Amino acid sequence: MAQSQSIEIRRVLSSVISPNQVEQTARESGFIVRARKVEPAAFFWTLVLGFGIGAHKSLSSLRRCYQLHTGTTLVPSAFYDRFTPALAQWLQRILLEVLEKSAGPARALGGRLSSFIDLMAIDGTVIRLHDLLEKTYGACRTNHTKAAAKLTVVMSVTGKGAHSIQLSAERRNDSKLLHVGPWVKDRLLLFDLGYYGYRLFQNIARYGGYFVTRMKANANPTIVGIHNATKADAALIGLPLQTALLRLRRSVFDATVRVHYKNTRGRRVSADFRLVALRNEETKQYHLYITNVPVDRLSAEDIGKTYAVRWEVEILFRQLKSQFRLDEMPSASKDVVHALLYATLITLAVSRAFLHALRRRYPAMAGRMPAERWSILFAALAQTLLSLILTSRRRGKRRESDILTVMAHEVIDPNRGRAGGLIARLETIPV
Repeated sequence: MAQSQSIEIRRVLSSVISPNQVEQTARESGFIVRARKVEPAAFFWTLVLGFGIGAHKSLSSLRRCYQLHTGTTLVPSAFYDRFTPALAQWLQRILLEVLEKSAGPARALGGRLSSFIDLMAIDGTVIRLHDLLEKTYGACRTNHTKAAAKLTVVMSVTGKGAHSIQLSAERRNDSKLLHVGPWVKDRLLLFDLGYYGYRLFQNIARYGGYFVTRMKANANPTIVGIHNATKADAALIGLPLQTALLRLRRSVFDATVRVHYKNTRGRRVSADFRLVALRNEETKQYHLYITNVPVDRLSAEDIGKTYAVRWEVEILFRQLKSQFRLDEMPSASKDVVHALLYATLITLAVSRAFLHALRRRYPAMAGRMPAERWSILFAALAQTLLSLILTSRRRGKRRESDILTVMAHEVIDPNRGRAGGLIARLETIPV
């Protein structure tokens, strides 16, 4: 690849979070009260590229990393005392700003999905913590883990719209972590069974939003209408779903079902939703989906394809735990855990900002730059990047050129011959 086509590392970093923003937010959050030996930008990048990736998974090794790259000697207390609520607030604020910038280029949904403003994937993952944090972050399975936090992410899969990240105890029910409001209007929400609840479904519809999720295996609503009906289907009207499934022989079944549940006042009420059943030809089992998307907006087959996009968040969590080692929190201090958690999430956002920059620079090869392959490469280069960031521009120019050459060469998957990924899957939904 021609050298003139390369990207500038410092420019990518500045586009995500500028040095001025780092300094300003540090002061506004109270992380900096007066000038001290710990320099905010160097401290910030040490956490992001020192903890989130690589072997530095303890505070002592982070302190040594800071000293090595800045040439500053610090007594342990001068470093450890910086892990305060103000640090967590500072990093959380930066994370929210970074997420808005590193989501990638906003892209309008195509085909039948174009009738929705955005597609939002919602999911959560559990992070094991030190047992001494049990009171703050109680775990569900205390026989082997006393403390665990649940990280809930709402992500725009097209790169536009707000993101949200919420941290709670594992014991807290997923459905209580998804706050529905006017923001869901004309958006399509994808989530798993952890958020399953008929009151939630009705709230989404009341605010003008749409959803698709899997139906619980033991759910047994009543069939009240069939969208792709044949003469033989007339006998299915009025039957419980589980009884109807035993009689089905078709590969696609699209119906309206009636459910019963208790509202917030404790009264038993009913509601109608759309049921889509798609048979897996290998297992001969039906995949069941419940939604409020009308038939004329997405076909039954499109519902299945759209729901599959939710796995993009699963990939994100897998990267956080495998490459960025999110679940290795070496402290019993809540403030330390919060700070390192936000630093790890910023690491992922910075990593993806570089990947988007490479894809924009080499559009013909973008389909051969898978996110998971890139995360492995980024982890390997993290310490070199940290050294470059904390080095003067003149001294780091040659090293930057070498890093870019490695990035552009190694991120391309030689076994990936065609474009793939999230956007490609979205575009399989026809007009």
